[in-house]
Amino acid sequence: IVFGIVGGVFCNVAVKLKHLLDFDDALDVFAVHGVGGICGNILTGIFAQKDVAALSGEIIKGGWLDGNWVQVLYQIADSCAGLAYSFCITYIILFLMDKVPGLSLRIDPDSEHLGIDEAELGELAYYHVDRVANMIQLHNTNVTNAISINHGKNAVPIMQSNNQYYGDSIH
Repeated sequence: IVFGIVGGVFCNVAVKLKHLLDFDDALDVFAVHGVGGICGNILTGIFAQKDVAALSGEIIKGGWLDGNWVQVLYQIADSCAGLAYSFCITYIILFLMDKVPGLSLRIDPDSEHLGIDEAELGELAYYHVDRVANMIQLHNTNVTNAISINHGKNAVPIMQSNNQYYGDSIH
């Protein structure tokens, strides 16, 4: 349970930081898999139990909870080694890919601004995101354009949007 809660919180924070720091990680790959993997690796160094490992015949020293606090340092070193290896190999692959004619790593600025799905496919892959954004914008517009027609005690709010009025008729 602790792994799920801690991993979920850290992954969520990483996704939020990605937007705040303007990182280009369209699929949240590092924010989810990288950060989640590092959290799980470090938590393994804390919660590894020699009694549990002994059930399968393995003999380990355990983690921090078994008094073997140095295991956390091993886990952190392992995460750093994995990050360094992944970064170096990915950099080499991307460097070589960028040298292949017609295989550019970036799209032109106009297509990037428009969005790769719309530029390349002519449609949005996640159209529901735009629909939600449009509904929120429409709701905010409606709230700011709400008017009331005072007719004695019975004031009836009518929403105005696109020069059309919605609401009940005045009673």
